[in-house]
Amino acid sequence: MDRGPVRRILLGLWVLGVSLGQPGGSDEVYNVDKRKVSFDMAEKECSRGGHLAELSTDQEANGVLQQVEFELGWGGFHGASTDPQAFWVGLRKTKAQCVDPHLPLRGFRWLSDGGEGWAGAERWWAEPQQTCTTGLCVALQAQANTSRLTRWGLLAKTCKLDLPFICKRPREPKSTKTPLVITTPNLTPSALTPTPTPGPEPEAKPKPQAEEELGPELGLGSKPCPKPHIPVNRWLVMDSKQITVTCWSGAVLILKCFDGRWKMNGSVLDPDTICSESQPMSPPPTGDSNVVEEGTWASLMVPVLVAVAVLVLLVVVVVVVVVVVRCCLVRRSKDRAVRKAEKMAMENKEAGSKDSMETTNEKERR
Repeated sequence: MDRGPVRRILLGLWVLGVSLGQPGGSDEVYNVDKRKVSFDMAEKECSRGGHLAELSTDQEANGVLQQVEFELGWGGFHGASTDPQAFWVGLRKTKAQCVDPHLPLRGFRWLSDGGEGWAGAERWWAEPQQTCTTGLCVALQAQANTSRLTRWGLLAKTCKLDLPFICKRPREPKSTKTPLVITTPNLTPSALTPTPTPGPEPEAKPKPQAEEELGPELGLGSKPCPKPHIPVNRWLVMDSKQITVTCWSGAVLILKCFDGRWKMNGSVLDPDTICSESQPMSPPPTGDSNVVEEGTWASLMVPVLVAVAVLVLLVVVVVVVVVVVRCCLVRRSKDRAVRKAEKMAMENKEAGSKDSMETTNEKERR
């Protein structure tokens, strides 16, 4: 008997239970942050309203694994890839603590309460190195195909390693609308009942509740919505009824699926460009580094290149002038030397002629 279809059905029921169970029964949401940072920096980022995700209970483990499966299985994390990917979670060991292979968490403790509880059976990707002098932090390493997780487990790593991370934050309370009460004067029942007039029957509108209810594929009816790929989002939260997208610009967008298309406020949109179209996107913050947009670089490079060209031209002109002046001075000094030598030769010749004439005169006198 082929067990493949049975396993797929059971897996589909499990995914459906997770997707329907987390939003309704949990007050927390789990977000995968794709920036790669150290363990301490990851906890600092998550501490803004939450902390690093933990797997101490079945409910927490289901929520974390659902989000990881969404990121890896749908190709939302660096595109579709079957390579293992590690994410920091809130589990670590200090230098003073020892690794104990006989404990479920091997001596590691959760950050929130220092507990050692572990959801389900022991599940380690690889056994941690036994040490009592080195601090270690734990990442959740997972591997997925295009639709589901194929393997996952805990993996101890050095705390300074840069990895993406998973945050756990409380769910924002839903806004409650006050019902509108309209007061009318006392009217008789006949006045309140309008007289029916013949006319075309209005088209039956689908119930809003039915439009918003989404199955395990986040689709409604016979045409489920395609799995979205939103590369420029900061946070991406999926539950059984909608997808909440937080862009780097700070805009929070809520997508709902109906009849095979993603909609926001009743309008059809493209999930691939939703963040870039909502507001100008800011890149992920990286410490205290300055962010310069492409247009700013172009406006700065033009005057810089012009200044460099002018400077080079001035240097060339100065060099040419110096060479010409030096050549003129050398030639002038040579001309002076030649004239001086000719003058001295003439003087010597005249002096010699004068001496010879005096000698001849003396001989004649004798």
